[in-house]
Amino acid sequence: MFGFRNARMFFYAIGVPVTLFISSIILSYVSNFIGIKTVYHTVRNIAFIFLSVASYYLIWIFWAKGDFNPIAYYSMIIIIACSFGYFSNKFLKYISTSTNRLSKISNNIPNLDDRIKTVNDIAKIMPDDNEDMVTYKAMVDVTGDNLKETITEIKKDLN
Repeated sequence: MFGFRNARMFFYAIGVPVTLFISSIILSYVSNFIGIKTVYHTVRNIAFIFLSVASYYLIWIFWAKGDFNPIAYYSMIIIIACSFGYFSNKFLKYISTSTNRLSKISNNIPNLDDRIKTVNDIAKIMPDDNEDMVTYKAMVDVTGDNLKETITEIKKDLN
């Protein structure tokens, strides 16, 4: 099976790299939420190394060894493994950045609700007898209603 004498040897050989691969993906994703720069960079580098090593062994298991001379064979595996580790880290950073942005937007919505309520309250207490104030009151009232609708749409999109 894939160059191994039997399935047991194949699964034994692939078990550790798959476990390391999954663990390194989780570590790489979680590292994007670390706020301390030195810890962040250390964990990112460790995740990159783990991801590259796991990729190397996964490629080694499935790639037929007779295709190239040994130097080209191992060089290509190293290049592919490091490239995969680098691009996986970049992709996971992009995903976690998007998650962070959505989380911040979601956390700021209650704050916006309070501000919209304040705008609507200002419109309610403005006098109706002054012609200039009536126009201003209408503008503030419409703005508050538009903001309410926009916040409702944002909440729907986030959920």
